[in-house]
Amino acid sequence: MDRRRTIPTTGFRLTSSAGSRIACANATNAAGMPRLPLLGQAATDAALRDQLIAACNGNFTPGPGIQDISPIKGALELVPLDLVCRVIGWKVNKLCYRANATLVSWREPRLLKAIVAEFCESIIIPNLVDAWSKATGTAPGKAASASEPSPAVQVPPKPKSAPAASPPQPDRRC
Repeated sequence: MDRRRTIPTTGFRLTSSAGSRIACANATNAAGMPRLPLLGQAATDAALRDQLIAACNGNFTPGPGIQDISPIKGALELVPLDLVCRVIGWKVNKLCYRANATLVSWREPRLLKAIVAEFCESIIIPNLVDAWSKATGTAPGKAASASEPSPAVQVPPKPKSAPAASPPQPDRRC
């Protein structure tokens, strides 16, 4: 009779043998770091980190630069998560562009600049153009006559006599 048996459960594999033990089926995250039970903000950060790492499609170097997601969290105060993940795919994923460099940190300027540029191009600029095109204002009633200057424009009077020419300056050599 086999003393080892596996009982499938959600997320865990119970293995019993001479020594009883419980092993987590997903003991590591996508970065190869050990997965620990997390609570509150740490669990939220881990879920966000896993989404960002998934967007890299394996083109990253695990380490403290990948574990620190504070630059991305700062960007997420303004930029939607789907846009950030899309930019990560464009700038890191080798399936999008074979020459993409391996990501070492979320603080890399090339990544942060690309997030800002895409945010401006896809959200800020279209919203500004839309707002400006819908702006209400008064159109000018009639064009001003070319012979009469506008009262807001002050035209200097023409001098009656030409100013005297300044005397020639001596040639100074140092």
